Amino acid sequence: MRALYGLLVSTVIGVGVSLVTKPRPLSEVTGLVIGTLRQAREMFKGGPINEEEGEKVHLRVVPMEDQAEDDRRVVLAPEDMARLKARAGDLLYIRDRRWWTGGLRSAHVIAAEPEGQAGEIRVSAALLKAQNLDGSEIVLVEKIL
Repeated sequence: MRALYGLLVSTVIGVGVSLVTKPRPLSEVTGLVIGTLRQAREMFKGGPINEEEGEKVHLRVVPMEDQAEDDRRVVLAPEDMARLKARAGDLLYIRDRRWWTGGLRSAHVIAAEPEGQAGEIRVSAALLKAQNLDGSEIVLVEKIL
């Protein structure tokens, strides 16, 4: 009987509040409801979403000294970008290839325009230090968005 009372009171409160208040416009709740999930992903990324699913690639890290400290862009070869099915501006996830590190040695980065040698990923030295990545090891790279 108490459960039925609780359901009835909750229903009355819900209906009463919905009659007294007005809903927010869709422009205010874009990205907060399931119908606008694509827009939420585009807002998070800051551009159009790349839905193509690529493969995970093992690459050797090459530190770059000339980038700004807060620059999260990385440079990959065109061949590696094709294997990842990534484009410039896509979000990438780089991590230590050893699974037991549990993501402690990882970073979310942004792909820059492709150039350079196949099998290498060029990352700023400041980002390597901040994310505890070793500048001379192999990392696993995968495309997120």
